[in-house]
Amino acid sequence: MSILFINGSPNKNGNTAALAAELLKDHEYETLNLTDYTIGAYGQNLPGDGLDAVIGAMKQADIVVIGSPLYWHNICGSVRNVLDRFYGKVEDGESKQQALVRECSEELGITVQPLDVYMQLKHVYPDITIRLTLFNTIILDGIPQKLEHNDIKWITVPQIDDYEFCPADEQILARLKQEYAAKQTVDEGGDLTHNKS
Repeated sequence: MSILFINGSPNKNGNTAALAAELLKDHEYETLNLTDYTIGAYGQNLPGDGLDAVIGAMKQADIVVIGSPLYWHNICGSVRNVLDRFYGKVEDGESKQQALVRECSEELGITVQPLDVYMQLKHVYPDITIRLTLFNTIILDGIPQKLEHNDIKWITVPQIDDYEFCPADEQILARLKQEYAAKQTVDEGGDLTHNKS
């Protein structure tokens, strides 16, 4: 069993490394120091970006332990950049549709077929800007499983307000509600009449 410790501290032999040594004292492990790599934030395209090398090392390990100093009640920037970017990453030579198929297989255990683009959006958080592309998709095989998530649930549009979502999801949810309301109007009263005045 191989263990990889990812050290997010700029001090390779500081408290973060010492805590990892205590945690893993009965095991052999390798250390990867993020300070040895250039890792840009989500959306950046820096020369010599080392994220692929870090992800490659993570894939080779059976267990990954990530350590970070605590700065103003949050993790350090290098660890944040890695965590922000390795989920849903479109790999080199891969289309967005191919990335969706791969991610659904790896994270949900299902085979999907992407159809047309449902919507694209950009959301600006205080410390990061994310861009999302959503596809209308059909499940060809399998039942969604919690392979990398704490929970998973199918919900209807009227149930949306019963759950908390990320701010980046608000545009998506608003469109779903709008489309649902329009469909309800059609079902109840026939064709919609548009006032063009």
